[in-house]
Amino acid sequence: MLEQSIPGILSWKVNKAYESKRKIKDTLFVSNRNHVKGLEFPFVICVAETISRSHSLRNALYMMLTRSFIKTYLLIP
Repeated sequence: MLEQSIPGILSWKVNKAYESKRKIKDTLFVSNRNHVKGLEFPFVICVAETISRSHSLRNALYMMLTRSFIKTYLLIP
């Protein structure tokens, strides 16, 4: 959904990292919680449906939020 909207609205190239399994220069890196462990980015925008009491979901959220070395944003619609 997000990876399909961005090119049309912002005209940015999107790297679906869960498919490519690598960083591609001059693209927006879109991933999921299974493909960001051990990676670092200057900026991270994390979109979550809710924050639940589940330990595994909270651990995954923590891992995603700590991937940025400059700024992280958490969006909960």
